[in-house]
Amino acid sequence: MSAGATAGRRGWRASLAPLGHRNYALVWGAGLISNVGTWMETVAVGDLVAVRTDQAGWTALVAAAGFLPMGLLGPIGGALADRLDRRRLLVAMTSVQMLAAAALAVLQWLHVAHAEARAMVLAKSVRTSPDRRSPPMATTKESG
Repeated sequence: MSAGATAGRRGWRASLAPLGHRNYALVWGAGLISNVGTWMETVAVGDLVAVRTDQAGWTALVAAAGFLPMGLLGPIGGALADRLDRRRLLVAMTSVQMLAAAALAVLQWLHVAHAEARAMVLAKSVRTSPDRRSPPMATTKESG
């Protein structure tokens, strides 16, 4: 085996070394599961609105509501991360996400087509807003 191939293998293994620490592996695994759930929610809500309203425009609005908060609230999230207690803010944002996800579930059971679509756009926007504010806080929580 060549020296380059051996170095490549060590580099690959070295990239997984942090997962050897139990707490880091738990946080990383929880983040992975959370992200997959958020992706599934994004697809499911878009599909649900498309089926219920039979209009592509509502589906586009749901998609936009899921991604616009990133551009609009990203700078605010960074400023909040610098000025507020990050742990409390993360708990508050996670609670907002939980309530918005619950609202999406309730809206699904109501079956009110266009009124439901408007509410789902709003709930999806509220649901993803904390996602966009959380990364700056999460990455700096150890330093604060």
